[in-house]
Amino acid sequence: MRHALFFCSCGLLSAMALASGMVVGPARIELHMLAGESQTSTITVSNPESVSRRFRLQVVPFTLTETGDLSMESAPPADSAAADWIQINPEEVEIGAEQAVSVRVQVTAPAGSKGTVWAGILVSIPPAGRAQEGFGVTTEPRVLVPVYLTVNGTEKTEVEIVDLQSVRDRNGVFHFRAGLHNSGNSLIRPAGSWLLEENTPNGPVELLVVPFSGEPVLPGQLRKFEGEARGRIPSENLTASVFFDYGPKRGDMVSQSVPVSAADEGPARETRELASAVMPDSSARSPETSAARPVRISYRKEGIFLEAGETIRYRSESRDSPPALFLDLVGYRIIGPRHSGGARLVDMLTVAEIQAKPVVTRLEVRFKVPVEAKVLEQPTGLLIALTPKTR
Repeated sequence: MRHALFFCSCGLLSAMALASGMVVGPARIELHMLAGESQTSTITVSNPESVSRRFRLQVVPFTLTETGDLSMESAPPADSAAADWIQINPEEVEIGAEQAVSVRVQVTAPAGSKGTVWAGILVSIPPAGRAQEGFGVTTEPRVLVPVYLTVNGTEKTEVEIVDLQSVRDRNGVFHFRAGLHNSGNSLIRPAGSWLLEENTPNGPVELLVVPFSGEPVLPGQLRKFEGEARGRIPSENLTASVFFDYGPKRGDMVSQSVPVSAADEGPARETRELASAVMPDSSARSPETSAARPVRISYRKEGIFLEAGETIRYRSESRDSPPALFLDLVGYRIIGPRHSGGARLVDMLTVAEIQAKPVVTRLEVRFKVPVEAKVLEQPTGLLIALTPKTR
């Protein structure tokens, strides 16, 4: 007997890049620099309309709500206001019909600054005129582009999981909730996994492990994460866990577990993403088996393809001497040979599971010659595109 289990994870909606009457890119600017250093970036504003229009750009404070939405209603703390660091040129620009203009953004980090500061660049179309009182309204389309500035060498990453809850409602729907407080001084993008286990006399049995993508959490702020799982699970002795991978170091991970409680009705809500998994009958599982999703490796003309039937969450690191790529996959297990080689540009490919709960699989690829390796997300997995480096 098999039980179909459907999982929903809610994440932050990225900053809008498209609004009525304009297209703005990129969706965000994220810079790393030394104190006293200056860097230059650009914002491209496009006018898709059939008439010429004037656009205004200005630096404004913003914050992120606990659910991850952009908000300009409350300014960040005074020591995190980056508005004085950012200069825009030009601040107003006339863009012809179906034309685009690149606007220069210069950022200068003051000496002595630490951690991450942030501000937004608000792109708007000023109203052409005022509506007469009682006769209609004027609108001003706006797009906010977040700018995050991190001073290299001053980062402090500290986090705490708060208010983890797991409830199964009377319809059999599991509701997961957890908050992550960023008590450090730097922006983090915690990626995580929900884990559902059945407690048996022989030890815990994994029923579900599903990773969710990393979303920004500002220093000193709390970010709430929510998810749902639907399925017929007869056992009443269940444990839910959440894992957050929050930093660049391999040890930057925190986790917490709670028993799954029952409620007459769960905190129903709309979810933004839906992923599905098939869970075998728990009687066919054992503590040695895992709910990690299978991944198959194949060699292609462009490089190495990891097939999972979905986009894979990963963490990568490269090395030049000797040339190698390390790829960590959270919540996935490689199906097939653990060692292979002899393909174009690849000297040896090795697979090892470096963590048991949740499963983290490390893929180590050693190359015959120095290569440019780009990890590209695909709808059904990951493509590691390989190109020889030219001297």
